[in-house]
Amino acid sequence: MAKFLHRKKRINGSWVFEKLDRGIARHDFAVLYPNISAVHGPFTFSDHCPLIISTGPQHGCNIAAPFCFQNFWTKYPHLDDLIAKSWKTPIKGTKMFQLSQKSKGLKNKVKPWAKSTFTNFLRRNLEKINYVEGKFVDDPMNRRLND
Repeated sequence: MAKFLHRKKRINGSWVFEKLDRGIARHDFAVLYPNISAVHGPFTFSDHCPLIISTGPQHGCNIAAPFCFQNFWTKYPHLDDLIAKSWKTPIKGTKMFQLSQKSKGLKNKVKPWAKSTFTNFLRRNLEKINYVEGKFVDDPMNRRLND
């Protein structure tokens, strides 16, 4: 349960857990601490979990995030062609081996496609994101931003 930071309420006798998925820092703070990172702390007896902030240098190895297919990708027609071509690749072996190899081959084709198609998303939308985050910092109790 450590990935959740707050037990909000009960629905049908079960707790509803919520998690903070981003933090906000002022520019001068980020300049002062360029290696800042945050991780979720342990869930204890409280209805909150700590968010542990580290300002020191990052240690350990950089592990790539696992591949995760995004459902909205199916709205792009180029993906259909990529999947069709990848799936038609002949592979010898058992049905399970064929399935696993075709899945790996598809992943190896979709990853670069997704990277080239969506890499600039943040750059294109950074101004909008900064605007909304600025509004939230200015008025954190604004109901329009919290619903």
